[in-house]
This record gives sequence, structure tokens and C-alpha cells, in this order.
Amino acid sequence: MIDNASRCTRLALRVIREIVGVAAITAASLCDASAQSRPFLFSVTTASGKAGRGVISGDLGYGERLFQSIGPEQSEQAATVQMAIGSRGTFWARTGLALGDPAATASVSAHAEILADLLSGSSTTRLFIGGGVLRDYAGVPVITARLGAARLGERWQTVGNVRLEHAFEAEEADGARRDALDVVTSAGLSCRAGASTRLGLEAVGEDLEGLIESDEAEGGAKFMVGPMLRYAPGASGLELLAGGGPVVHLSRSTAPAPAPGLPRDLSTRSGYVLRVTLGYRW
Repeated sequence: MIDNASRCTRLALRVIREIVGVAAITAASLCDASAQSRPFLFSVTTASGKAGRGVISGDLGYGERLFQSIGPEQSEQAATVQMAIGSRGTFWARTGLALGDPAATASVSAHAEILADLLSGSSTTRLFIGGGVLRDYAGVPVITARLGAARLGERWQTVGNVRLEHAFEAEEADGARRDALDVVTSAGLSCRAGASTRLGLEAVGEDLEGLIESDEAEGGAKFMVGPMLRYAPGASGLELLAGGGPVVHLSRSTAPAPAPGLPRDLSTRSGYVLRVTLGYRW
């Protein structure tokens, strides 16, 4: 009887160990998948975890009197992919389709960057740099550089980006100008509001040098701020993001008004943007 009890005890312990092992593997898998998530709509952060893990998402946006960093006029459909490369690298790419913007000379845009984490051994704190190439809705090739930081905790998450752009613009007959170096800033903050839900705020600024330069080439400083929601149910791998807000002009440029057809809307009236994203993590 004692031998039988001993065998039963050993069997029970073995079953418990197997259950704990499976649970640990599952939890690790979920952590890796969530690490590849897209925490914000307008700001970029790096991936972490195993190489090859990533997230792909489809965007649907609509807005009026926008600036380039948040989309073209009227509707835009876009696809974004982000994937871990090695232990510190991230590949990020986005392509968009705009058919309703009368100022766009190209209906398709494409943007790709390689990002590198400067910190190691942390899945929550990120400091990263990178760069890439962009073809905007004016059909102009652009070189980009990015500096970013993020803190992706369980309860609070925050991210900030500074992106520099240099456009290789062909000479235009109407004398239209673009800045030699554009500066785009973005930031986001979110808080866990449930097991699968996060609520937060996002902000994007462009041509902020217009706050101190009265002759800024592209109409002055522009700014957008608004709420965002992220819903990612459990182990499904799916995530839904929605957000947007008003678009306002913080300054007015004294530069001569350019002819219609520029890649950016230089209207001084306020506008708005709305965006919804559905993504899948693998």
C-alpha cells in the first residue's frame, strides 16, 4: 500500500511539473507575441523578442486639412509591417494609398526604416535610432532619420519619436519650396483600462521650427492631439487601435503663398483626422 501511495505521489508530481512547464512555455510565447504589438497609431517603437516575430496591420484613415505626417487629404488605406531582426534590430515599413487628395501627384506612398536598440537586456525600456527612405504622395524621394524612446510597462506605456526628413526635390516651375530639413515629433501615453484595453493620448507635430522662424517654407507649425484606444484580446494575436483628433496651426508663415499642388496642405484653417487599425501579431 505504501509503494502504491509513493507511486501515486510521484505520478502526481510529474503531472504537476508537466502542467507548469506547458504554462511557462505558453506564457513566454504570449509575452513574445505581445512584445511585437503596435502600442500607438502615430509613433513607432522597436520590436523585442525572437527574430522573425512581428505584427502586420491595415489602416483606414480619413481627415481634412491635414499635414503629411498624419496622412493625405480625405481617405487613406495603408498597410504596416514590423518585424524583429536579431536581438536589437527592427524592420518597419508602411505603404499607403490615397485616391481622394487633389494635391497628391502620386496615389501611392512607401516608407521603410531599420531601427536599432541602444539598450540591451530590457523588454520594457527602449532607446533606439534608425533611418530609412520615404516616397511621399508628391512622388518625392526622402531620406529619414529617427531617434526614439519608449517605456512599455504593464500599466503605463509611453513613447516619443523625433524624425528628420530631407527631401530630394526636383526643381518646380512654380517656385514652390520645401524645407532643407523637416522635423517631425510624436508622442503617446496610455494606461491599462482592463484586461485587454488601453486608453491614452497621442500627439504629432510638424514644422515646429515655424514657432521661431517667421518664414518657414511650408506654412508654419502644425500640431495634432487626441485620444486613442487599443484593444488586444488575450492570445488571439489580434489588436484594434482607434484614435484621432483636431489638427491646428500653431503659427503662420510669412513666406509667399505657393501655387496649388504642393505635397502639403498650407491652409490656415483647423482640421481633423480619424484612424482605425486592425493588426495581427505572430
